[in-house]
Amino acid sequence: MSVSDEVEQFISRVRRMARSSSLYVVVNVSYSAFPFIRQDRQLLRIQLNGTQELAEHFGAEFWPMLGMDAFVVFPEAQFRKVPEFLDRVTANFFPDRVKGDLDFGQLVQSFNVPGGYGDLRRRANDYLEAAAARASANPCAAAPAPPTPAEALAELEGPLSARVVGRLEDAVEDLDIGRYLRSQTVYRADADGSWQPFYCEYFTGMEDLHRDNFPKVQLGGRRRMFHEFCQCLDEKMLSGLSVHQAEAANDRNIGINLGIKSVSAPLLSTLGRATARIARSAVVVELDVLMLLEDVAASRRATALLREAGHRIAVDGVTLDLLGYICPERFDADFFKVHVARDRLGSLSDPESLGALRRLGRDRVIFSRCDHEMAVTVGRAIGCDKFQGRLIDQLAGVTAQ
Repeated sequence: MSVSDEVEQFISRVRRMARSSSLYVVVNVSYSAFPFIRQDRQLLRIQLNGTQELAEHFGAEFWPMLGMDAFVVFPEAQFRKVPEFLDRVTANFFPDRVKGDLDFGQLVQSFNVPGGYGDLRRRANDYLEAAAARASANPCAAAPAPPTPAEALAELEGPLSARVVGRLEDAVEDLDIGRYLRSQTVYRADADGSWQPFYCEYFTGMEDLHRDNFPKVQLGGRRRMFHEFCQCLDEKMLSGLSVHQAEAANDRNIGINLGIKSVSAPLLSTLGRATARIARSAVVVELDVLMLLEDVAASRRATALLREAGHRIAVDGVTLDLLGYICPERFDADFFKVHVARDRLGSLSDPESLGALRRLGRDRVIFSRCDHEMAVTVGRAIGCDKFQGRLIDQLAGVTAQ
């Protein structure tokens, strides 16, 4: 990867951070500000390697710049570690030297994002201009013709990292996301045995998207990076929904499956355009339960924004294992979607599970991923009337799109 590519990927990351509802601190470590270190490549390499190790130790992203400097990105959950990181970077900077001889104010500079986006972007542009100047001064080092974007994406492999996510998000910008827009209806079971549409859920078909475009990338394991990628997909999905929205959804309730960090004022504006023909209260935004539990601050911001916008909220991804640990009072939710796939049906009728379902409130429980009639039988027995899944599509006489 060329130095220009490194800088451009970081700038792409900065743009995504600025669009996010989350807060970040970005530290620029600038060893190139000191002439003596520029003249000693070995010492420079030692310093950069040490800074990278510190960044990884503190749960931050490390972005090298031109082989001399770096940007280190701290998410909000790691803010308390920034002062210690700064102290240790400074202390590690040639401790055998007399610090009074050096202006350590040139070593590190911090930026708050999104508030300081403009200053950070200008600093990143400085590196981009330096990379271009370096390339023009050495034209013989020009790289061979790069692969097409689709070829490069197909060859991308390994676990999710900040760089891999950056490449994926850049590629997604050029995709027709409408090809991967999926929907499945939540139905209400009436007393006469009929099934009435309650709301139609829209989501991105991740399995198809992964298989068709970047099959070698490992999506599991690094949830924070996966959430970053999902944020980009959510933005594309809503843009695609505004274009590809099914005509039938214009006159009924719809559901949108989003990540909590995707919920921001700009995204809700996009959501408003995508669902302009229906009332705001007819939009149910589904939020993943693990995301809600992992980041309480982001969860509160997301739910507050959704309530202010007038939307209803469903907590998605509640498994039977989690039922006993879900306290409904902790969530400002209208619905709880409980996954009742075939392989876990055995515990569905346990007294503990039934008691937990009743505590959630039978009017608020939606049985999802229903693929066996026992799920419907148990649900109806405890007074639940909302269901979703392939079996329900068959019973209602439709197919999930």
